[in-house]
Amino acid sequence: MLKILIVDDDKKIRIILRRLIQKSFACEIFEAENGLEGLSTMSKHKPDLVFLDVSMPVMNGQETLASIRADENFSNTPVIILSATADRSIVSKLIKDGIKEYILKPIDINQTYERISKIIYSLIENKQTMPVQIEEEPVKNKLLIIDSDENFRSFFADIFKNEYDIIQAPNGMDGLAIILEQKFNLIIISDNLSLMKEKLIAKKIRDNKYQAECKIYLCSEDPDSFTDDENLFNGKIKKSYKEDSFKEDFYSVIPKLDKQITEIDEGKEKSVKTEVESK
Repeated sequence: MLKILIVDDDKKIRIILRRLIQKSFACEIFEAENGLEGLSTMSKHKPDLVFLDVSMPVMNGQETLASIRADENFSNTPVIILSATADRSIVSKLIKDGIKEYILKPIDINQTYERISKIIYSLIENKQTMPVQIEEEPVKNKLLIIDSDENFRSFFADIFKNEYDIIQAPNGMDGLAIILEQKFNLIIISDNLSLMKEKLIAKKIRDNKYQAECKIYLCSEDPDSFTDDENLFNGKIKKSYKEDSFKEDFYSVIPKLDKQITEIDEGKEKSVKTEVESK
């Protein structure tokens, strides 16, 4: 929606212009009684178009226009001058200062509407064709946690949700089904899983070429008792519900590494370099 500022000490003029604009355009309209108030309103609301009277108290139109053009933020803002004088020297000076249009008072309703409509339509068209800049969220490393304890999975997700894109699986079967569809940077497998045990899950992951660069970690309440003769795991994390101690152990086991993230976008893969941050 366009923002329009009307700066004029005559309230009747402000009312006429507001009604003319709102007759055909959905605009946000601001008003000011003099140049000083107008500059303050501009700074706050950053209008797309300014109607500016020449003769005003406190700060007149010429002084206000000079201040607008001297500010790099508003140097190109379209300004339509309103004036009861047709003095060529004044008009010439205002044209040099880059005004968009000059409207004489008393206002001719039909003529004024036609002239300002062309300007407003042009501004709307330009605004619609301007590219919209979208701030992209940083790409997160994808992490899968396989654990039969729903409470622990939620505990884990709450701790690391800002750092990882976390997917959860309650057992090895569901975990492997997810792995066949998505690529992960990290996979955390807890021990004491039913049916499909942690080593078998890790072996199946290692056999999947699509997950070749994935790091797999065992999560156990007693990691020292676990042996891994086949080197299926990249490390072991001590399982705990104490947030501080768990995070400390997690970051001591998982090193700061450059990861290759692969996103699936409509069947196409694109790789983006990112870094797993340690604290």
